[in-house]
Formats: sequence, structure tokens, C-alpha cells
Amino acid sequence: MLEQKGPFLALPRELRDKIYGCYLIVEGGYVFNPITDRLVAANNKPIDLALVYTCKLVALEMHNLGLKLNTINFSTVFSPEKRSTIGRFQHLRESYAAHELHLLKHAGPCINEDVFSHVEKVYPQFMPVIRIIQGGNIWPFDTINKTWGWVPSVFRRFVSEILQIVSRHPRFDDTMSQAWKRSFPIPNLIRFLSFSQKDLRFPTETLINAMRSTTGLGYFEPSRGVKYRTSATNSAVLFLATLSPGALSSLRKIVLHEDHESTCWPESHAQNLIPVCRNNPDLRVEQRVDL
Repeated sequence: MLEQKGPFLALPRELRDKIYGCYLIVEGGYVFNPITDRLVAANNKPIDLALVYTCKLVALEMHNLGLKLNTINFSTVFSPEKRSTIGRFQHLRESYAAHELHLLKHAGPCINEDVFSHVEKVYPQFMPVIRIIQGGNIWPFDTINKTWGWVPSVFRRFVSEILQIVSRHPRFDDTMSQAWKRSFPIPNLIRFLSFSQKDLRFPTETLINAMRSTTGLGYFEPSRGVKYRTSATNSAVLFLATLSPGALSSLRKIVLHEDHESTCWPESHAQNLIPVCRNNPDLRVEQRVDL
């Protein structure tokens, strides 16, 4: 048991908690600094935690309290050093999703009971799509609405998951080779599809080079005048992944300031926060989108 000394620690715990709150609460809350990958006060000054180091009992009582009392703010991020990387990654992701869709269009002979069972259980709204493809009609998406009336993120996830199941069919390689022999040759279909199962939210040069060499997708040089940005939501997801379980459970409010246009379908990035919210039901996430 920690020994209490001094007049401050002689105060009731309720009063000490009020003092901690007055000390820790910052006007405007905390702001994520993408340069240092750390939180700072809203006035861009370091967070004052000197009181934490006065004694072990105070440190114990104040543990993660600043995260609990302050709103955590994230904004879109533009990095001149990473501009080209992010721009090329966006092009790769869009091309990759388009090629996944084309693969599924030609996968009719490989659609079996395993596929129907998964779609019926997880994506029943897309059963008509699978029946159309199995029947040999490869153009069920060439309408005004190319995602069968559902939000694009759900449709892209559906395409990726079904391709994983279809790729286990013994005739998959032969079927795709015949369908694509006069158009886009994919060097290795299994390696190509492996990228749909990876975390592709945070681009690196290594990942981009691996995707290009494996998928056969062409090189893209980003426009010089375009500022390719990372979404505020992606910045939050990346930062939260570095926190301990105790720190994550202390969070009470996050505000995502999507103040500029960002890359790689930013409207769907908040899906990656679902596991965090499930583990911390007291957390509230507010997303502000500048139109």
C-alpha cells in the first residue's frame, strides 16, 4: 500500500479528482501531431504532466486520466515527403479493386455451393448477382449504379471475400487464364488475391513495389499539383493501434476533422474503428466532414 504524505494527499479522493480534472483538462482538448506521432495540447504546446511525477500515488490516480477527460482531435494529413507514395497507392488500390471485379465477372464456372452458402449467410442482398454470374452473364454491373444499389465499401468487401472462396475451386486458374488471355495477364492469381486480405490502409514504398511486381498493375506518376492526403480517420486508426489496452479503454471522445479531400475511399475508413468501439462502449466518435 502506498503511503500518503503531505496536505494534498490528505484531502479526500473526491477533491483530489476535481483538482486532477482542473489540472489536466485543456481547452480544445488534445490534438494529434502527425510529424511526431504524438498528442499535444490544442494550443500546440506539450501536454503538462508534471504533477504525475510528484509521487507514485498521484501517478497511479492520474494514470490515463488525461485521455479520459480530454477530447482527442485528428485532422487530415498532408506530407510533401509522402505525397507521391500516397498518390500512387490510391491509383493502385482503385486499379486493384477494378481488376477484382473483372475477375469475379468471369468466375461463373467456379461458383459452387460453398459460394452460395457464404453469400446467403453474409451477403444475402447479392444472391441475384451471384446467380447472374453463374449463368454466364458477365455484365450485371454495367448500369448507372455499379454496386447493385449498396454502398461501395460493402460491395468491394463482398467482391474480395467471394473471390477468396472462388479461388479455391480446382478450375479457377484455367477459367481465369482463358477469360483473360487476350486482355490483362495476371502473373500469379493466388498472389494477386493475397493483397485483398492484407491491411492496405497505410501505404509504404515497400508495399507499393510488392503490389506492382505481384499484380502486374502499371506505374502511375501522381500529378504534381495535387495534394494527396491521409484521412483523419486513418490517422486515428494508426495512432490508436499504438496505445495499450488500458489507454484505449480510457478514451471517451474522439473527433475526426475531415477538413480536406483524402485518398482511398475515406468514406469507408471509419469501419476500422468498429473494433475499438466494441471494446470500449463508453467511447464516442464524432466525424466532421468539410463539404
